[in-house]
Amino acid sequence: MSAASVRLSAKAWKFSKLLALRTLEDGRPFSSGCILSTDRNKTTNWESVVGEAKRSPFDNPEKVYRDYNSKQPTMTKQIVNANGQTVEESAAESNVEKTSNEKVSDFGLSGISDDKRKSQRIFGSRLYRALQIDDSLPEAEKKAKRTTRSVTLGLTAICVLGGGYLIFWIYYTVREKRDSITGVKIKDQYSDMSFYERYFYRIVDGYREWKSYLIEPSREKLLPAPLEPPYFQPKYTLVIEFKNILMAPEWTYNSGHRFKKRPALDYFLEIAGYPNFELVIYTGENGMTAQPLLEQMDPKHKVMYQLFRDCTKTVKGGHFAKDLSRLNRDLSKVIYIDFDPNSYQLNPENVLRVPKWEGDMNDTGLVDLAELLKVLYMSDVEDVRPTLQYYSQFDNPLAEFRRAATSLAEQQKKDEEEKTKASSKSLLQQATGSIFVSSIILRMEFCHGDGKEGSSHVCKLKPHRKVNVRTDRQKGYSNYLMSRRNWCNRQCRTFLLTLLLAIAFGEALAQWRTNQRSHELLVLSDSELADLTKKTDRAGFKELLKPILVERIVGTPKHDQVAVYLKQKAEEYGFTTEWDSFYDDTPMGNKTFHNLIATYDPMVHRRLVLACHYDSKILPGQVFLAATDSAVPCAMLLDLAKTLGPLMAYRTNKHITLQLIFLDGEEAFVKWTDNDSIYGARHLAETWSRKWYPSTDGSAFELSKEIDRMDVMMLLDLLGAANPVIRSTVGHGTSILFQNLPDIEEQLKNMRLIRLMNRIFYPGGTLMAVEDDHMPFMKKGVPIMHLIPVPFPVVWHTPDDNESALDYNTIDNLCSIMRVFVARYLGIRPPNSG
Repeated sequence: MSAASVRLSAKAWKFSKLLALRTLEDGRPFSSGCILSTDRNKTTNWESVVGEAKRSPFDNPEKVYRDYNSKQPTMTKQIVNANGQTVEESAAESNVEKTSNEKVSDFGLSGISDDKRKSQRIFGSRLYRALQIDDSLPEAEKKAKRTTRSVTLGLTAICVLGGGYLIFWIYYTVREKRDSITGVKIKDQYSDMSFYERYFYRIVDGYREWKSYLIEPSREKLLPAPLEPPYFQPKYTLVIEFKNILMAPEWTYNSGHRFKKRPALDYFLEIAGYPNFELVIYTGENGMTAQPLLEQMDPKHKVMYQLFRDCTKTVKGGHFAKDLSRLNRDLSKVIYIDFDPNSYQLNPENVLRVPKWEGDMNDTGLVDLAELLKVLYMSDVEDVRPTLQYYSQFDNPLAEFRRAATSLAEQQKKDEEEKTKASSKSLLQQATGSIFVSSIILRMEFCHGDGKEGSSHVCKLKPHRKVNVRTDRQKGYSNYLMSRRNWCNRQCRTFLLTLLLAIAFGEALAQWRTNQRSHELLVLSDSELADLTKKTDRAGFKELLKPILVERIVGTPKHDQVAVYLKQKAEEYGFTTEWDSFYDDTPMGNKTFHNLIATYDPMVHRRLVLACHYDSKILPGQVFLAATDSAVPCAMLLDLAKTLGPLMAYRTNKHITLQLIFLDGEEAFVKWTDNDSIYGARHLAETWSRKWYPSTDGSAFELSKEIDRMDVMMLLDLLGAANPVIRSTVGHGTSILFQNLPDIEEQLKNMRLIRLMNRIFYPGGTLMAVEDDHMPFMKKGVPIMHLIPVPFPVVWHTPDDNESALDYNTIDNLCSIMRVFVARYLGIRPPNSG
């Protein structure tokens, strides 16, 4: 309200009082619309004062008040003051005072005494003078008076509203509660006390409750109870403040107020999110503003819980402190990341203090933080607080961690170089030992007669027989034959020795790479084996297979639909997926290929890799569904993800995980050559052999190649037909590991957990190597387990390779055997096994 409006309103209010009193004097009542006279024949000057009859006297109250005062009769009287001087006193209000005793009920003034009416006039006059600002005053003084008036009015309003709220609060607090349905009063512990005690204690309790509502968190337990099996509860709870750690506020003239996303945030969420950690955003920001930001920040829903300002505790200074004791979690497993000491003052032993991020887009702090969390996760410690307290003593814990990790990585690199030099001799001895044994065998095979090479008799452990003397001609011919035989023996022996040398050296090298990580398969009980084999579901397998059992020629819509289907299913079963997309030249022009990589828990360093290809060959003029080549292997990988995905959290070996690779472009477009085949495998192997990976196995910054993370690559191909014969291929480096498959098959048959039919996996090895997607990886040193039947199915590369060629009894056995093998390799124990 402006000063002029206040001034005019005050004048109008005073005028209305005087007008009412004048009416009492003359006996002329008025309405708000016009002035009426009780004597119709008498003309008064009231209409000239207020204007036309339909005009309100308050349209121009200042003019009315001025005219009214000018028309009042001035009455004076002489009085003698204390000095004996005669002075005149105005008696303008005498006429008003004369009629003060009259009672007019029309205006609600009956029963009001003269003194009270006079005090009302004095109060109104004083209020008017208090609100009025003299225009003749200097501008600064007028401004000060306006400020004083505004403050006075504001304080008055606050006092009135605050007093009303206080009265309402006291009434609401002290009143007895009633049942919302029956309306019956509900008794409390104060109901039996006296009136004053009852209301006093209720007011005290109400005050405490109100104070607790403003200061304490909104609930006693901020998080629900940990998840129970079969759901997976991460071991560690990661609590983090998102403002100035994950995102930073920014304001510009062009964009206004917004938040900047920190570099490598998506990578950090992949590492720190579920299922690796129970990620909790705990912020002092208001939920109405923070929640929309978090929804945009976390589209993959890696964050399990969000806690806002109402879940914090207000401490001295108006700061919002996080109370980790209310999280309903074991504090020895809680990692809290923040930069503000006021926020973590209640639980300093659980905090990892990191620098505040102000919006630098060249920052790499989240990468360092992710690597530190990897180390904590892989260490599997029972209490994280000592580690957190150690790093929190540094000004920049992440920089200190990077320095220590780099130093440790350099030391490990030196140790590995020394081990490599030391192992070269032993590796050569292993290879030459095999050659020596092979040489002995060959010499025994080529030994004849008296034990000397080239003799005419088989070697026997008895005295030599005498040989008849021959003629010179016969003797010369015999020497010629013997020399030719010796030459053939030497050539054959040299060839076989060279072959055995290559095989022995390759086998020793691959076996050394496999054994460089001490890994033993977990031994499962009978009940655990039964639980795993019970998960074989033929109807469910057919449901997985049906969308894949279509033509999948590279570059066609159905091929792309199958790729998307595989991705969706893998993500549904808890795997993190990524594409390896690229272009390559083919005999049919430039084509786009898409390798799909699905990994459970990508932050784990080592991987057991199961792979197959999902494209199909072009048969001109014919429909080729390629059921065994390789729709069934794709469905088998999805079945493994479906049945073992929920159990991955229960694996005893946290240092290894499961990775599924669906390769593209395995089939040749025209004719199988080095350039027209295995497009996806060649590209992925080359990409991973060039991509550096900071290992967390011992040090977060031990540099290795991405391809070195593969423990073993199990390639599935041409599976699904009846009576397959699968053997280990010599030279692939997995002869010992492969032996577990026939052992598992035999064990499950003895327990009657799979169908009794022809053996699938055969012990021993074969020299018949088949060119397939594993070749580029094997050349990079990856141990290979090639699960392909030899001989091939009779429907191979024919239109008959469809669902009618499948034997589901064989597929059921394959799924059960593979599931048990993978579970044992990863150390998975099914929960609740009797």
